[in-house]
Amino acid sequence: TTSSRTGQPFDFEHDGGTDGVNERGLAVHLLYLEATQYPVLGDRQGVTYGRWVRYLLDTCATVTEAVAAMDKVQIVDVQIMDAARSKGVSLGAHLAIEDASGDSAIFELINGSLRTYHGRSSNYTVMTNDPPLPAQLANLQRYTSFGGELPLPGDVTP
Repeated sequence: TTSSRTGQPFDFEHDGGTDGVNERGLAVHLLYLEATQYPVLGDRQGVTYGRWVRYLLDTCATVTEAVAAMDKVQIVDVQIMDAARSKGVSLGAHLAIEDASGDSAIFELINGSLRTYHGRSSNYTVMTNDPPLPAQLANLQRYTSFGGELPLPGDVTP
């Protein structure tokens, strides 16, 4: 068990999650991302993707702190065993975070490297499961609301 800087003890062996908000207003959201490639564990402390949300919620109060924290740890794979095939399965994930000030960032592990998308002048406030963020932003450009020619899917246009 390790002490948390933001309020409560946590245990990496038992605590994990996919969404949460801490008492300082940092919100963290884990979504599926097939393109994820986890790096081989190096010399930094490893945190599994299953405990990534809890790690940031328990150690950071702001997006800026979370971005800095990601330089100190490495998100690593953990395989879920498929009993029928006796084979481990990895789940890819990316993370969206925002804080009480309105700052936001997205973290993705592509080709074994952490990609951090952060900046108040950029739009890193919403993402979907797949694809990686650059492809999501490129897709938006196809729709009229974002400068393209197509109506938004599911709108009221006949």
